[in-house]
Amino acid sequence: MKHLRLVSVVVAFLGSIAFQLSLAVWPQKLQSYSWAVKYIWICWMLGLIVWILVWRFAKEGRSAVPAASAIPPITFAPVITQNANPVVVQNQLAPEQLPPQRGMTQPELEPNIVCIGTETIRMLQSDSYTFNSARDAQIRGEFVVGIAAIANRPAPRSAGVAPVRGISAQLIYRNDKHEVYSGLGAWSGQFSNNVDFLPAQSHKLIIVLQSERLPGLVFGMTNPRPYRLPSRWPALKNALENSPYNDMRVITDPVFDIEATLLANGRVLGIFLFKCERNGTALSN
Repeated sequence: MKHLRLVSVVVAFLGSIAFQLSLAVWPQKLQSYSWAVKYIWICWMLGLIVWILVWRFAKEGRSAVPAASAIPPITFAPVITQNANPVVVQNQLAPEQLPPQRGMTQPELEPNIVCIGTETIRMLQSDSYTFNSARDAQIRGEFVVGIAAIANRPAPRSAGVAPVRGISAQLIYRNDKHEVYSGLGAWSGQFSNNVDFLPAQSHKLIIVLQSERLPGLVFGMTNPRPYRLPSRWPALKNALENSPYNDMRVITDPVFDIEATLLANGRVLGIFLFKCERNGTALSN
């Protein structure tokens, strides 16, 4: 940049000299341009003054900046050391030695299936398959039914209870000597022999019944249908026409035991024992 300014000044100076010489050599041809001589010299002098000022200020500015050698250069170069046989350690403590983390994870909830009581109620049969409480169904036939109320309730001091789906009840009827009848139990209001338990939900499991049309007889009952009723009419009609009925077996013993094992996905969720006695035509459990 410095040399460029110097060259421009020299060129302007030489140009003005060359112009004057041209006027002296060819006065006839260039006499009409003689008026421009003084303006060329004025421009040359102004250019020279500007160049001197710029050069002086540039020199002072450079002298104010410390020399480059006064500041040593700093180079940031990452240094990576690689082990010949690297060993990765994920945890310094074994899992059982890790300190407990409070407030970080929620305890995993489990279902808690309990029997909250038994009772004898009147039930009605609808669509030849389903038994409902007397106030919930159209009358097809009346039964006096012994039921066990099964619920999914949280245990004392627990954080809650998890839902569980597809619970079936394996019923085994026994007298004093041997098993007399068994099968999957029927649930009140359910076409299928398995039900879903949401938290705090309960269902009625039918364990024994008497029919008013057949006085004096006591029946155990099981449900062979593991599937639910479809929602669409052609499939629903086909299921109602072709599904097997509940199996009802006469229990002749005056006193007998019933064992109910609650199952879901091959897992035992609870085992409950009931004792039934016949007093004439009455039923107690």
